[in-house]
Amino acid sequence: WTPSVCCYRPMEYPRLQCAIECQVNSTLVVPLFISNSVSEEIPFAVMEIVMDRQTMLPGTLFETVAGAIRSHGFYTCDTSSLGSPATMRKMVADTVDSLCDSNSQALAQMCRSLGMLLAQSWLPDSTGEWLIASGAPFCMGDVMTLPYRQLSEQITLRRGQGPVGRAMEKGGIIWVDDVQNGSQVEWPLHHATALLGLHGMCACRVLVQKKDGEKTEAVLELYFPGNLTTPEQQQPCVDAIWNHLHGSSTLSMYGSAGDSENPGAGVQPIPTDISAFDPLGGLPDVDALKHDHGVTAGAGDAKPPWGITLEMLQKHFSKHLKEAAKDLGVGSTTLKRICRHFGISRWPRRSLKSKQGRLQNALKTLSA
Repeated sequence: WTPSVCCYRPMEYPRLQCAIECQVNSTLVVPLFISNSVSEEIPFAVMEIVMDRQTMLPGTLFETVAGAIRSHGFYTCDTSSLGSPATMRKMVADTVDSLCDSNSQALAQMCRSLGMLLAQSWLPDSTGEWLIASGAPFCMGDVMTLPYRQLSEQITLRRGQGPVGRAMEKGGIIWVDDVQNGSQVEWPLHHATALLGLHGMCACRVLVQKKDGEKTEAVLELYFPGNLTTPEQQQPCVDAIWNHLHGSSTLSMYGSAGDSENPGAGVQPIPTDISAFDPLGGLPDVDALKHDHGVTAGAGDAKPPWGITLEMLQKHFSKHLKEAAKDLGVGSTTLKRICRHFGISRWPRRSLKSKQGRLQNALKTLSA
């Protein structure tokens, strides 16, 4: 599902241009099964629901569609990963009811003091494999993030899925400098961030306060102020979050005991490139990411990254990096990774323009 097909890249959604011409917005696509053994069966068909407007209620739409499918004797899957806020809340109802109001107050204080656009918590279900935001403490520092909150309440995230799932799985802080470099297939809130213009964020595993004085696990998701667009600008914000959580009595970093003098113990040294998500997992390990950033791949690799060949790349060398990335349907960070794959260490526009200038001067001299 997506709130808007316009957020897909052309290579992700080949019908993108047609969808735009037909004014298609939100879509929901579900598999159809003959029996209830959906995990062991191949779907006999796929149903696509196309809307000419944007909806921020995909969970409610999915429940309506799933009910209609069942009424005709068929079945679909993923009924536990998408649903109405009320349905999602039931999965963590006991935990939600046991939490103190002070958690929401602590998030409100964090938004005010650190200028966060949104601070929301995700609670694990009884199995520990799914994370749910519906009913969990949150605070919107900017009302612009309301659609993101509404969508968050209608989904579950797997342990290891997206920055939130990865934080639950690995602990520490998962920091992403630009969430728009990801994919809706890998992380179901990606298109929401694109529609709302959200960029920098981090997620961390925390302990929240219960009414009985005990604490329980959760994942805290935070979006940075919109004017912080580069890793250098975001780094102080990440440090401030670390210090805030270590100084809070209500919200605290998971496993932070004894680490208060070592901020680097839970913070990744570089922001994670979200375009490297594994659809079945989460973000890559930091060591692998460092290796990827430091080693230039050979230009002879058989499979072109993101389906972009060197010939396709060459057609855009005269453009600015951001303009070329937009025309190719990828993010700037991803385009840099593609360039490194072909042994191109720097975007060639400037050097190409310089050579063209010298060539023009030479031609003028010859013609004179």
